[in-house]
Amino acid sequence: MDGPRTYLLMVQNNDELRATGGFISAFGLITMDQGKVTSADFADSYTVFRNELPYPPAPAPMRRYMGIQLLTARDANWSPDLPTTAAVLRTLFERDTGVTIDGIITVDQGALRHLLTALGPVTVAGVAEPVTADNVNDQMIKFWEQPGQFTDQSDDDWWLRRKDFMGVVAKELMTRLEAGDLPIRNLIAELQAALVDRPSIMACRCRRPAALAANGWDGALHPAPGADFVAVVDANLGYNKVDAALQRSLDYSVTWPAGPAAPALAALTVTYTHTATTGRSCLRPAAIW
Repeated sequence: MDGPRTYLLMVQNNDELRATGGFISAFGLITMDQGKVTSADFADSYTVFRNELPYPPAPAPMRRYMGIQLLTARDANWSPDLPTTAAVLRTLFERDTGVTIDGIITVDQGALRHLLTALGPVTVAGVAEPVTADNVNDQMIKFWEQPGQFTDQSDDDWWLRRKDFMGVVAKELMTRLEAGDLPIRNLIAELQAALVDRPSIMACRCRRPAALAANGWDGALHPAPGADFVAVVDANLGYNKVDAALQRSLDYSVTWPAGPAAPALAALTVTYTHTATTGRSCLRPAAIW
């Protein structure tokens, strides 16, 4: 309350998994002052890049499987530990844009569905039917494929406009929130559910960061001291949204085959089931840089 704060929304697409939730499809900058949103802007993650600046090398798997040589803001969420990812992203984003950020909040389709569940349908200009928690995924896919159907512009600049839907929906949600006539109980319940489900996690420069960690909202890995720790981390390195069609199951067991005095044997089996009945080959782009 003692001054404006600017938060970076890391908009992740969990149909294309990365360590903290999904590929960073877009960035949103939300500035709040005295409890009110004073500005909200969204941009395609590919625009946060400056040709004249040097960048660190990309992680080895990205270089090997994707041909990505440099680590930019859109690929900064390689670590599953959000504070680690946030430190990398903050450095890259602030350097690229000149904007100082006070905190980072990750959101994905799950967080958006929780918000729409609480607020109800929103009407978006050019979209034939209201956007709801049930159809928001389908609406985003339609816009991605044919952004011109929702605007008066041609499809010639598809690459520049394919993510405009995010900003449009976000603006409508902000308008609804700022109007003040809100189902507060439902909104609080859905926001809490989003935090429990982990689609909406935050890393902040704040006075009480321990409060975020205590509630499990800091997105950090917190292995118990002296205890074993297993984390399964998926990263989609295929230039596709195949995770929408994948089902996963984990089977983890610990046994002492030679008796309790001998070392234990831990076994983890990860099973992936591809549910799509039709599809096309994943073709790596000929050149990234």
